[in-house]
Amino acid sequence: EEAVNNALHVDLELAKTVADRPEEDHILRKKLWLVIAQHVIEQDKSDKGENIRKAITFRKETDSLLKVEDILPFFPNFVLIDDFKDAIIQSLEEYNNQIEDLRNEMDEITHGTEALRQDIAAVSNRVVTVPQNETCAKCGEVVTQLSDNSSTGLGIEKYYVFPCRHVFRTSCLVDLLVELSPEATKRTIQSLCANIPFLRQKAPLNVEPAADSLERSCKKLDDILGQECPYCGDLLVKSISKPFISEEEYDGGEFATWEI
Repeated sequence: EEAVNNALHVDLELAKTVADRPEEDHILRKKLWLVIAQHVIEQDKSDKGENIRKAITFRKETDSLLKVEDILPFFPNFVLIDDFKDAIIQSLEEYNNQIEDLRNEMDEITHGTEALRQDIAAVSNRVVTVPQNETCAKCGEVVTQLSDNSSTGLGIEKYYVFPCRHVFRTSCLVDLLVELSPEATKRTIQSLCANIPFLRQKAPLNVEPAADSLERSCKKLDDILGQECPYCGDLLVKSISKPFISEEEYDGGEFATWEI
């Protein structure tokens, strides 16, 4: 701001150049242009009409950064409306265009929301047929032989089928998510497993059981397990940064088996 004030004592064009320098900071840039606008309007009070026309022309140089209402406070209380007529009309047209753009954007969001709602309804009614000899994508065990009823009766399934048609036994899915998930999610899965009888062996001894009922633990774990296929979702993509050999395996000499 000090640089603009100093430039105004030398050359108006120089001040404009200085005001345009903070291209990324629109708030600062607008503040600097307002300093110049006030200078232009107040520099010669003997010809108010000419100064108003200069200010209106000057406003156009800001590439719509300054609006008519931004520079109005710098004018005298009594000003002919004719001097502002064109600028006011232009400003109203700009606002009208902005309103129209917002209305179109709202229509697009509404249509997108409706399409998403229909997709969710379609997914909730989707049925996937599991062949009698379908196997778990991780261990290869035939999943339909697990039980005549796929449900454990605890609100969690014995196997999961994803839209990509990958099928996993629940215990295998737990193993995959513990391996691929961030540490916080991994701990959550293990603490929930500690509350569920047929998955209790998946929880290390040093992991505290979740402070939830059995039913609540099953519901939370079901939400985590059913989010996405571990072979087709983001988890596998993000795991590309993980080393092939963990620190424990490296310390245990596992790296030696990789030697050629």
